[in-house]
Order: sequence, then structure tokens, then C-alpha cells
Amino acid sequence: MNEYLIKISDEIEKECKAIEAGKKVNKTFLKNAIDTIKMFHGDVNKNVNCNMSSKELYEDKNNNYVSCVEEALEGNNKDKIVETAWRYAQYVKEKLAR
Repeated sequence: MNEYLIKISDEIEKECKAIEAGKKVNKTFLKNAIDTIKMFHGDVNKNVNCNMSSKELYEDKNNNYVSCVEEALEGNNKDKIVETAWRYAQYVKEKLAR
């Protein structure tokens, strides 16, 4: 199961790179990928602070990455979508590696 979740996280990272290169945001893909991770891995935590810098977001293990990605998707903020989705994918892979 962990290999599957890591593969999904890798796909989220690929999508983020494509968005940075000019591709239109595929909200459906990102929402489905995150929902799949939530279904098998659960939400990370419950404290939400989505206005953190990328470094702070990554380091704040009490942050609910899922809510931050969803908020960015709802706000159509391309930079924040890339930042939060990529950080979430990284965090999932780190957590599964433990």
C-alpha cells in the first residue's frame, strides 16, 4: 500500500512541475489524488495555517496539508496550488518512509 501512495505522491509532484511549466491546473486530478491518499493514509493533522511560507509549511508538522491544498484549489491560486500540493506530496513520502 505504501508503494501505491508514494506513486500517487510522485504523480502529484509531476503535475506540480507541469503546472509550473505552464500547464493548466488539473483540479480534478489533484483532488482525486489527495482524496485517495486521505482514504488510505488519513488526514495528517487538524491545525490549519495555510498562509505560511513554503519553508514554514514544510516544517510545521501540525499543519493540515490537505486543507491547505484544497483551499488553494478553491482560490484558483496557481502558485499556492503548486507550493502546497508539492509540499504535501513530500510530507506523505517522508511519513511513509518512517
